Amino acid sequence: MQWQDVLADKSLRDLPYKIELNEYGHIEMSPASFIHSRFQAKLAALLSNQLGGEVFTELAIVTDKGVKVPDVAWSSDDYFQQHKNDIAATSAPEICIEIIALSNNQLEMRAKIQLYLNAGAIEVWLVNEQGEIQFFDVNGQCKSSSFNVTIDKFIYSTVDSRNIDYIGIMEKATLLKNNIEEIKEDFKVSISQNLYDWYDLKSNELANIIDDIEYQLSDKNDNRY
Repeated sequence: MQWQDVLADKSLRDLPYKIELNEYGHIEMSPASFIHSRFQAKLAALLSNQLGGEVFTELAIVTDKGVKVPDVAWSSDDYFQQHKNDIAATSAPEICIEIIALSNNQLEMRAKIQLYLNAGAIEVWLVNEQGEIQFFDVNGQCKSSSFNVTIDKFIYSTVDSRNIDYIGIMEKATLLKNNIEEIKEDFKVSISQNLYDWYDLKSNELANIIDDIEYQLSDKNDNRY
């Protein structure tokens, strides 16, 4: 089967899967979760806002082993002009991104990275469902992207903006600190001075840890808006 056959097949149009072709022309399908779709949209918006150029979702790319379809891709205007009439892009754009779940086979993902790079991609990103991103180029894994993008905005907007009740957690932390102080007062009249001094030291250490947690939660809560 060729890619134009996939496009012409009406039975494939409404399937809730990403469709690719392997090197034998056989169809491979991948289901997309709710969070997968959300990340796809956010990554597309991030790339469009920060890099300009052209952003694609599920762009068909001809590779050494069939037609592969990255979840998100970014290209320069030059790439777009060169390939705008392709049925399936005959080379990969500059950035290809795959959003991966725990169920994804790591060996298959590594192979797909190489396929995109061999097809002309400058970078391949793997994004897990916690919003963490790995970057790869022809030399292997990189610490960061060579493109002028601010990735932490994506991390905050995906992971930290989930329905986490930061205020509720901070209230419970404050209540715990108050309970520690009340217990200390009760212990003061019922245990030895040495044991009380030890408890006082440990409870202060715990209170400092809670203070640090409250500070971090407060900072994350502010970053949500």
